[in-house]
Amino acid sequence: MVVRPPRADRRVRPLVRRYGPETDADATRDVVMLHPGAMPVAGYRTLADRLTRPRDGESPVALWLVDLDQVPEYTASALSGGTPRTSSRQMAAAVEEGLRAAGALAPATPWALSGWSFGGVVAHELSS
Repeated sequence: MVVRPPRADRRVRPLVRRYGPETDADATRDVVMLHPGAMPVAGYRTLADRLTRPRDGESPVALWLVDLDQVPEYTASALSGGTPRTSSRQMAAAVEEGLRAAGALAPATPWALSGWSFGGVVAHELSS
């Protein structure tokens, strides 16, 4: 199997996407999920719908999806199998900066952090 680097004309998506209530005041907590990249984030649509549209008696949640595929230093080495151009600690710093710029991680709102595959590694670094 040949893995090719992303095309130069590929549509750029944001590092952080927010799903859920329109305002922070409407969300009682945040869930931050780190997607490892190299595959579509569309698989999170069902989770986003479930978390952000609560059933009777449940509190609304804001889902912040971090798409690591949008970090060029990571994507280039992940797809080529080459030496990473960045460390998991540097990735975590970039993710934290992106989350704060997007309005996530507000001190008054409790949040949960999750990730799988390399997203879990970066989530662990972010929590340290």
